Amino acid sequence: MTTESPPETLDYEALLDELGGDRKLRRNLLEMLIASTTESSALIRTAYSERDSAALASAAHKLRSALVAFGAQSAANAASRLEDVGRRADLATASAVLDRLQDELARLQLSVAHLLKTEDVER
Repeated sequence: MTTESPPETLDYEALLDELGGDRKLRRNLLEMLIASTTESSALIRTAYSERDSAALASAAHKLRSALVAFGAQSAANAASRLEDVGRRADLATASAVLDRLQDELARLQLSVAHLLKTEDVER
């Protein structure tokens, strides 16, 4: 069993600097990010299963915006690709792009969960 940390998906120190060193605020924002990505991911899966390309593009756009705000570039790029697929109504390509996005979101959530678990911040 390894004790390695998950791969970095965000620049946590840059985020902390932007927040004036407020670790509790960073924790709260990261918890909100996880909730937001979970909600957006559910909307994306629903839109895909309903073959609703407009809803897919909209949900991917919302997700991309949140990811960009946090500097989660890899996941934001995957959301951007899915948004483009939705706008082009290219649902034949959507499955592979959606899989890539889900992988990126899983990495992000694992990384954030690891930070939240290991960082000593009073709640």
